[in-house]
This record gives sequence, C-alpha cells and structure tokens, in this order.
Amino acid sequence: MSDFHLKLIKEINRQSRQKPDNACVNRFRPHVSSRVKLIHYFQVIMNNLQRTFSKLTKSYLSRYEPTLLLLDQNNYFVNSIYCFEKAYEKLGDEASKEKYLSYISFNYIRRYGARLPFDIESFDAYERELSSIVDTDGYQLISVNENEVYLPFDPIGFTINFKLQQYAYQNRVVIENGDVVLDCGAANGDTALYFTAYGASKVYSFEFLKENIIKFNNTMLRNKAFSNLIELVERALWDESNIRLSFSENGNATSVQKCSSNEGDTVQTITIDEFTAQKGTHVDFIKMDIEGAELNALRGAKETILKYKPKLAICVYHKDDDLVSIPDFIDSLNCDYEMYFDYYTDTGAEAVLYARAVDK
Repeated sequence: MSDFHLKLIKEINRQSRQKPDNACVNRFRPHVSSRVKLIHYFQVIMNNLQRTFSKLTKSYLSRYEPTLLLLDQNNYFVNSIYCFEKAYEKLGDEASKEKYLSYISFNYIRRYGARLPFDIESFDAYERELSSIVDTDGYQLISVNENEVYLPFDPIGFTINFKLQQYAYQNRVVIENGDVVLDCGAANGDTALYFTAYGASKVYSFEFLKENIIKFNNTMLRNKAFSNLIELVERALWDESNIRLSFSENGNATSVQKCSSNEGDTVQTITIDEFTAQKGTHVDFIKMDIEGAELNALRGAKETILKYKPKLAICVYHKDDDLVSIPDFIDSLNCDYEMYFDYYTDTGAEAVLYARAVDK
C-alpha cells in the first residue's frame, strides 16, 4: 500500500469521527437543495443513534466508540478515490498535499454538517474588520498593497480575495510587477483590481453576464487610477471560438454548456489562444473561476501555455473530477509545471490549483 493510500485512509478515518451536527448551511454555503437538507437530517439522526448505541453497549462490548460512515454510491470521490494519487504526487510541497488529502477525504465522506480544517477565527476577524469600514453607496475604500481601491461591499469576497489572497500561493505563485494577466471570470471587477494593485501592467477581464458587466463597469468608474490597465472582454472562454453556448443566469454561479436548442440565453465563445493572437500579447498569469468551464478554457489555451508558460491559479471545485482532470491536463503539456493546492472556506468552495514552470 502506497504512502498516499495510508495517509488517505488515516485522514478519512479522522474526518469520519467529526460529528455532523453543524447546520448544513453557513456563510460559505447559504443555500442547499431540499435533497441535501434531507440527507443532512438523516446523517444527524444516524449519528445520534450511533452515540446512543455506544453509550448503551460500551461497558460490555468495547471501550472504543464505533464510527458509522454512510457513503453515497453515486459520489465521484467514493467511486474514484484512488484516481487522485497522481495529482497528489505532483504537488510541490507538504502543505499542498495535506490540504489535498483533507479536501478529497471531506468530499469522500460528504457529511453536510461536517467542516474542513479551516481557521474560521481569523476569517471572522478579517470579516469584522471590513464590516467596520464605512459603506458609501455600496462601495468601500480599502488599502491594498499601499494602493487605495474602491471595492463593492462584500466582506466574504474581500476576505477571500484580498486578505487570504486566493489567487496567490505563498511566494511561489504571485503577481509580479509588469505581469500581463488573464482574469477569467471577472464578476464585479474586484479580482482585476487585486491584480493591478499588486503590480500587473495589464489585465484582460473576461465576463459575459450583463448583470456582472454593469457591476464591473461601475467598479472601474470608481477606480480610475487602475481602470486604464484593465480591459473587459465580453466573451465566454471555451476550447473552440465562435460557437454559441447556452446559459441560465444565476449570478456568479452561472455556468455555460453547448446549446441543445435555439431557445434561451446564449453567448459567443473565444479561446485564449485566439484572443492572445488577436491582441499580440504575451501572458504571465492566468486566473480562472468560470463555474466548471475551466478545463475547456485551458484546452483552448494550450498554445499560449506552451509558448509563455504563465503562472496558473485555476479553481477546481465546480466539478467533482476537476481535481483529477485539470492537473492531468496541465501535466500533459510537459511544461515542467510544479503544482500547489489550497482552499479558502470550510465547506469545499474556493479551492484553487496553482502551477508555475520551474524553469522560468
């Protein structure tokens, strides 16, 4: 049995002993389906029965408390648990490997009242700090890397993006002065401001939702010192240009898919390779948070990655197989990328795979 398997079993066992008594919703997961609520209630009931059984029998059966683990046979992490070893071995430091093991074990167990190992106290402190700043017309003046920026009032988003710096990994994958950045999934423009405040010379922000574009443009109007460094691209990223993808608007959680009919909202695509060729630009850093389209967008960036070997910060929490398929794709490019992993909530959202070419 490999070191990965031994550590994985140990972590699954550790997390399975966590009592699933928290609410199935919290600030990071404010809404869940009726199905998830039902599963959560069942998990809590079974956990209480387990406790009762243990109290009634331990005096003559065992002095150890048994662990009841209910697994979903349709759960990708249950059916494919050993597929994660290759990506695990590719991670460049022990901190990434520990977080990766915790993350896949958490999803393997999938108790909706359980929580990932996470410093929630520090998060709360950061959130309180932001909430104490005077809110003016929905925006707040914040100091970022000794630069003043106006951000839409969003304590959770600010804490994740600016305090915890979701799109930087230690001092290994960071924005450097003069970087050209592709901000894939621009939302209200906050991440574009993060990149420019830390020294990016140009940011191309990809966003196609009308609601988000309005917010993005309003944010840029408030930040004229940086807005000339930021260019909005109103196209969806994919592995093929000039096709129409359908979408159903759902705020920042809006996802795209190939059209099955001519009905509903659609958006035109562009690949990163075509975009960079049209602009005649190099690329130093690619960030992606595009609701499950990350792998398709990376496939459409193959030539750009091969040519420039940009730093990567790719969200890997939208699809269950992201933690396998995205590292596999990056590795298949043979760019000598070293990868890292981290997450920024206690419910599994905001997980990011980082990569940098070690020969740059």
